[in-house]
Amino acid sequence: MLTDRTKFIRWYVSPYNRLKQIPRGDGAFVALSMGFFLCERYYRIKSNTITQHNKTEPFLKKAAWDFDCDLKLFRHFWFLFRHGMQHQGQPKKKIKDYQLGGKTYRYKWMIGAEFGERPSLCVNNGRKIIAINPWKFTRFMLTRFIRNPEILRRSISHSLGDIFPLPPGCQCSEKPY
Repeated sequence: MLTDRTKFIRWYVSPYNRLKQIPRGDGAFVALSMGFFLCERYYRIKSNTITQHNKTEPFLKKAAWDFDCDLKLFRHFWFLFRHGMQHQGQPKKKIKDYQLGGKTYRYKWMIGAEFGERPSLCVNNGRKIIAINPWKFTRFMLTRFIRNPEILRRSISHSLGDIFPLPPGCQCSEKPY
């Protein structure tokens, strides 16, 4: 039986390394998407909100602190990038910050090797831009799990699966029951 750490390396670290081999950085969006779901998993576990999906602020606070990032910037990064990437495959153009009374913020976004693992706020000709290095962000999250493999066992609602051969006599169908 494989350990959770071994499964994590096979299912996340190895694909990340393969994505980095794609020319021109074209695997960056997929890597960033991986970074987001790992980030949410890790900080929901750390903030004890793994089963409380309506409680976003506690895990955002933990993440912002760990990334050494301003909470408002991290929250806006999360809503702009994560919500856009995980729902539509691209960062959003604007967000509403309900922690600040539902005010709407408009941003441009950038990804690139010149940025760090934590979100940066850039201003160009009066336009606010949130920027990130997708590879460094995702590597930061991968490293958190590799250094703390016991955290992989703390997710009670989304545990890592097992790899095993199909049992003899198992009947499978693509039709509903």
